[in-house]
Amino acid sequence: MSRHINRERLRQAIEAAFDNEELRTLCFALGIDYDNLPGWNKVGNIRELVALCERENRLPTLLTHCQQMRPERDWQVASDSLDDSPYKGLLYYDVEDAALFFGRKRVTQELLVHLRRHRFLAVVGASGSGKSSVVRAGVIPALQQGAVELEGRSSRHWPIHIITPGDEPLKALAATLTRSSASVIAMDTLHKDLQANSNSLDLFLYRQTTEQPDQPPLLLIGQFEELFTQCDDPEARRLFVENLVNAVGSSKQRHLTLILTLRADFYAQAVPFSGLRPLLETRQKILGGMSHSELQQAIEKPARQGAWQLESGLVDRLLADVGTEPGALPLLSHALLETWRRREGQTLTHAGYVAAGKVAKAIATTAQRTFDGLTAEQQAVARHIFLQLTELGEGTEDTRRRVTQARLSSQPTQVARVREVLTILADARLVSTDETSAEVAHEALIRNWTTLHKWLDESRDDLRLQRRLETAAQEWDDNEREASYLYRGGQLEQVETWLAKEEPDLHPLDGAFVAASVAAREQEAVEREVQQQRELAAAQELAAEAEARRAAEAQRTTTARRALAGVIGLLFVAIGFASFGFIQQNIAQTRATEAERQSRISLAQSLAALAPTLLQPQSNDTELGTLLALEAIHLNVETVGNVAWLADSSLRSLLLEPYFNNTISGHEASV
Repeated sequence: MSRHINRERLRQAIEAAFDNEELRTLCFALGIDYDNLPGWNKVGNIRELVALCERENRLPTLLTHCQQMRPERDWQVASDSLDDSPYKGLLYYDVEDAALFFGRKRVTQELLVHLRRHRFLAVVGASGSGKSSVVRAGVIPALQQGAVELEGRSSRHWPIHIITPGDEPLKALAATLTRSSASVIAMDTLHKDLQANSNSLDLFLYRQTTEQPDQPPLLLIGQFEELFTQCDDPEARRLFVENLVNAVGSSKQRHLTLILTLRADFYAQAVPFSGLRPLLETRQKILGGMSHSELQQAIEKPARQGAWQLESGLVDRLLADVGTEPGALPLLSHALLETWRRREGQTLTHAGYVAAGKVAKAIATTAQRTFDGLTAEQQAVARHIFLQLTELGEGTEDTRRRVTQARLSSQPTQVARVREVLTILADARLVSTDETSAEVAHEALIRNWTTLHKWLDESRDDLRLQRRLETAAQEWDDNEREASYLYRGGQLEQVETWLAKEEPDLHPLDGAFVAASVAAREQEAVEREVQQQRELAAAQELAAEAEARRAAEAQRTTTARRALAGVIGLLFVAIGFASFGFIQQNIAQTRATEAERQSRISLAQSLAALAPTLLQPQSNDTELGTLLALEAIHLNVETVGNVAWLADSSLRSLLLEPYFNNTISGHEASV
């Protein structure tokens, strides 16, 4: 196997690995003046750098310096050992890779049919869906073989210009269109014209087609999203888009064909251009995923081209492992490349596939390599992105989570930084993005990347709290920010403790929710304080009224008591006088009563004493004596006298006397 460097793969690898400042350092190490390279932007300078090193037989030296400066990158992709590889790994298929490009025949034919009818085509799709590959390795080679004919002009003869916008899209456009010009100032002239007028491209192409009517140009703008990710000049963006739109819709020259590839997540940034919007609406092709049979062709047919063999069952195993995940195509290609590296002779084996880590390990390896290549600030953003794109399992494995791109930027100032890192991750096929959202490209990344596992273990509790907060904030927002949806009590205290401890960058909606919850709590506290003050004031007022009533009542009582005391004093005097008279009267009455009682007692004594005398012979009147004794007893009881003993004794004596007869005279009959 030859040991030469693949120039195109090296160029693509350098594009992905270095920014402009790093390229200056690389050129300095090689003894090359970066500023004197004839390229029009970063991409053009890299192309010229690789071409220069190839002419000077310094490609191995260039590769060595690349490996030394960015050792975390996989530079084997550019080495000679991959020259015979049937698979591209994470690199897109370019025009020269057409012989290895399979599985997109149907889509390619649909795009060619479109180009026979229309002069504008936008291929839109998620990252990793194969937009660049299907146009570069599918459509362009077919056009070069005469697949399309417009007004008798075969596409075989069309001049094809391929650019990526980069940070200076107008300069890139001018450099590409004047590459074959003999004039050394052609590029600068066209560049200035494009900067001055939005019809400059139309006029330039009109002059060219007038000179060469049989060669209508085709312009491919690859990775159109770079217009938003790399170009910071809004005016340059406007002029670039307007020049393209005016040229493709011109009545001067009706032969320009314009193709652009656009990542779906940047679609919203393209449609505000008024001239471009109707073209996107009516002349776009949405590129979806590949079917099972198409994926099978993409695995088997490139291997057959190089007389490589796949061990029995390996294709089915690959298809089962990849499934229908969005962005799966480059992941499959990457796993195939790693398996090919571990081949046995001409055969790609199960053992080689397992040794490569299968799809899961290949992704994890790429993830770590990409992460290590970021700056410290970018790594912090990448960590945040991956954590947000992971759904925490409840008794199950963690899974991927689709999140809106707006949610990934906690602050407006972070939008550009998040988009920058998201673009890097999407370019590395680690995340899949569309117009508004992003998700991990494959759940195998979550299951097998140990760095992500560590982050999740460290942040799981905080993430659960943050997700609950996110859900509550969204519900609050969905319900017109009704106060009843705000956090209170323990929930709010828990969030405040977390915020004080971790100091996370909250999404604006979440921050607004927490702020509203705190404000509501403070407002409720103020209202409670006001209510308490009102109740206290009312209580104090009632107490004052009660005190006033008590004082008035006390005054009235004092006055009444004084009056009563006077009355009582007078009453006592009156009572005294009355009592004295009454007492004197009562004493007199008592004395009279007692005198009468004593008189009756004396009578009772006399009767009691007289009664026994009637038993004497001279009297012998027992009956009278008995009556006198009974009367004496009656008087003694009535007057509570002290002669009971005497009367009782007299009565007993009389009752002991014998019965007597008493002759009743004056009667003639019995009685």
